[in-house]
Amino acid sequence: MIKYTPEKIAASKAAFSNAFALDVFTKRTLQSIAFHLRVNIDIGDASAGILIVEIWDQLIRKGFTPAHGYGLLGELNSGNAKSELAMEIWGLATTFNVQEESYEFLLGFSKKIIQYKLSQIRIFHPMTMAKIFESFQSPSVLIGYLCDVSGHSVDYIAGFLFAMKVSTQKFKLEWHAQLVWFKNDKNKEKLRAASYFSGKQISVGEGDLAAKPFEKTPQVFLMPPIHDIDDIELFFHRQDMSSVLKLFIFEKIRGLYNKRSSREENKRTQKNCNFTLTPEAKKMIEQIARECGVKGRGSELLNVLFQAHNKQVLQNIVKGYAMVR
Repeated sequence: MIKYTPEKIAASKAAFSNAFALDVFTKRTLQSIAFHLRVNIDIGDASAGILIVEIWDQLIRKGFTPAHGYGLLGELNSGNAKSELAMEIWGLATTFNVQEESYEFLLGFSKKIIQYKLSQIRIFHPMTMAKIFESFQSPSVLIGYLCDVSGHSVDYIAGFLFAMKVSTQKFKLEWHAQLVWFKNDKNKEKLRAASYFSGKQISVGEGDLAAKPFEKTPQVFLMPPIHDIDDIELFFHRQDMSSVLKLFIFEKIRGLYNKRSSREENKRTQKNCNFTLTPEAKKMIEQIARECGVKGRGSELLNVLFQAHNKQVLQNIVKGYAMVR
């Protein structure tokens, strides 16, 4: 267990500065170096002093021995540095960083969404991204490191990030209501409704998309897998689908959710009853329900009639019927 004493921090800082002939290290630079060395602490939460201690100790463990520097405990030593590792660290220590302000708009998303959105701009290698995003480190650390090792200039990367920021703002405005609807889902019933369509082929007829018939959409759409709220958000982020199609699928999911909710509500508030009617009574119930526009026909008409405020009227009818008989 490393002790982050002032003496240890000062010794590590002196060793690091001496080894690379650099006196100033920004926290962003130290974070990328620490991530590159797979330092096993929360890099995003660590101070610059702690990062320097961890970086230097990790370098020593990897066999990095500077010609004139300090060892693991701060003592002077001599030897030869590993040239390949030294070049990698030098490159990260001297790179001109893409600043966090350029990608902070992404930090409100999950790692899954961030990885998807960064893959869309096609300037980072997919395998590199996949490996980096396997880490437990914070999104800020991962994005910063990805930018630092990309090989592209700061201006080049920043330009793509700015365009993504604009499109993300537009996305939030367009799909805010739908995303809020899904996130307001305490029992995950809305997620289950969406999962019902996972892997299913959904027919998309012209009549269903009559609002914007000029947009080309597939006649049969294969719904992607939906396992969690991130998959829902990814669905709305997809760029290979029109807004009309996304809205069409959303309405199908909402329709299924409402249907299931109504069914559950009916189970709590209504009871099944078994009784027989004469043909004349059945016909009369159906006729009155039809003429009065009562939905649900027989059962709904009975619910309308047998209300508390109708009790006296119904009793009078029954008493009159008994007297006639």
